[in-house]
Amino acid sequence: MSVSKDNECPSNGSVWEVTDLLAKDAVICETPCIYTSSSGYRHIFISTKSGFMSQTLYISRYVDRLLHEYHSSSQFGPAKPSEFWIHGIGPLAIMRIAELTLHLNHRMYPGHLKISTYTSSCSTKKHVS
Repeated sequence: MSVSKDNECPSNGSVWEVTDLLAKDAVICETPCIYTSSSGYRHIFISTKSGFMSQTLYISRYVDRLLHEYHSSSQFGPAKPSEFWIHGIGPLAIMRIAELTLHLNHRMYPGHLKISTYTSSCSTKKHVS
């Protein structure tokens, strides 16, 4: 799956793979960025390098736009709700995402968001030759 940066992040014209994004420290930086995959899904990468409130405000501005688009388009017929993914790399970032989603769902947008949680872990093996 290839992804590209939205206008909210400075673009260098490259097409990225999600795994490449995860490996780049510049992508998982202090300021969260939104990346759009070729399938149309939006991906936000979160780290613990930035403050909780700044990340909450960044994501809430994005959710505000999605809700506005959804309610505007629903006036002209049934609209499909938008979907985006928030990724956390490492245990502290995963805990941060849990805090962010609970805060957004219960305090900022009660009754407006549907949240699903998926986790996976990677293991590595060292081969000695």
